[in-house]
Amino acid sequence: MKKIQALWQFGRGSRTVPGVSLRKRSILCDLVIAGASLLYFGQDYAFAQDINSGLAGYWPCSDINDNTLADYSGNGHNGSFTGHPIWTAGKLTGALRLDGQTEYVTANNVVNTSQSFTAAAWVQLENELTYSTAFSQDGANVSGFYLQFLSPTDSGLGSAAGKFAFALLNSDSTGAAPARAVCPFAPVINTWYHLAGVYDSVSNVIKLYVNGSLVATQSVPAAWSATGPVAIGRGKFGQPSDFWPGKIADARLYSRALNGPRRAHSLSDCAGGFSDSASSGSPDCQRALYKYLASRR
Repeated sequence: MKKIQALWQFGRGSRTVPGVSLRKRSILCDLVIAGASLLYFGQDYAFAQDINSGLAGYWPCSDINDNTLADYSGNGHNGSFTGHPIWTAGKLTGALRLDGQTEYVTANNVVNTSQSFTAAAWVQLENELTYSTAFSQDGANVSGFYLQFLSPTDSGLGSAAGKFAFALLNSDSTGAAPARAVCPFAPVINTWYHLAGVYDSVSNVIKLYVNGSLVATQSVPAAWSATGPVAIGRGKFGQPSDFWPGKIADARLYSRALNGPRRAHSLSDCAGGFSDSASSGSPDCQRALYKYLASRR
């Protein structure tokens, strides 16, 4: 029997989950001991076995490499820097700090935005002055999606101004109409939030999750395919725009629509230990451990 420890790149420390031991090596153990980042969905974290299903691009932002931003999905979508973002401590491991003016990362095309997909990242704003996009994928003229903060001074936005949103334009044109799933509350600067935008091509809806909670759903027309590069730290509207002023970490793109799972059991339900069995190693127990680790960070 040995205790599960989560190793974090920054701080050179460790976290031990009290009362939880390992009987058999499992997917969860591999993820936790490697210090893998965690992903919110619904009330709690996504199923451990679902974290890699459909994962098309994954940039933890913890490499401290001045040449490339490594893609850990196994699909070879390594990112290139424009400007000189700063490597810094993130929510879970590392993060990139961007200046909100010229700095961003691009990687080759990752998902077909005319089909179901999910975009997710941990983000932190250092100011709330204007439109700011954390995650997008370029079309010829505009982004195929925007995981973003909406300008607080754009009167045309009404009550959506100054809030997080997941947005799609109905064509690859700067004159296209936007559809947005908008967070009901305004973010606080220098505070970490987990954002996840989901496009479901079967139901023709977009969803926005903030810190694991579904906060908005919006019907949309059928989406179009943005065939340009993924961008971390900016959007595109005629030209690169909406630069992100702050930190971004653990950016993920999935070639499917992730849905919120059932509420996890409490950690105490799993105190008998983690294994590959259907009881102590169940998805509910795995999500509970994930939630505990995140709360202790």
